[in-house]
Amino acid sequence: NRKRFLEMGFGAAVLEGRKIVCRITAEYAFPGHIGIGIQTEERYRGRGLAPLATAAFLEMCAERGLAPHWDAWKNNLPSVRAAEKSGFVHPVEYSALLAYRES
Repeated sequence: NRKRFLEMGFGAAVLEGRKIVCRITAEYAFPGHIGIGIQTEERYRGRGLAPLATAAFLEMCAERGLAPHWDAWKNNLPSVRAAEKSGFVHPVEYSALLAYRES
């Protein structure tokens, strides 16, 4: 929830004026590690904004002593490329179970 994120979370954003066009946030925290959630607005993709935001985020991880992890579907090539441009290596493939709850 928002309150918990404001207390414990962190992130970085690239702005155009007052509009967030790329954001990266801390997600899936577990002791000493943090997952990365990142999104770039579609019309701003391909401009190098994700690696720029990631650089700021990685500094925050280092300050907090956290090892960052980047997950992406293997067919999400923009995310895979952004991870590689940001220095992430050693990809590991694993299975994921997606479950949905009917409302």
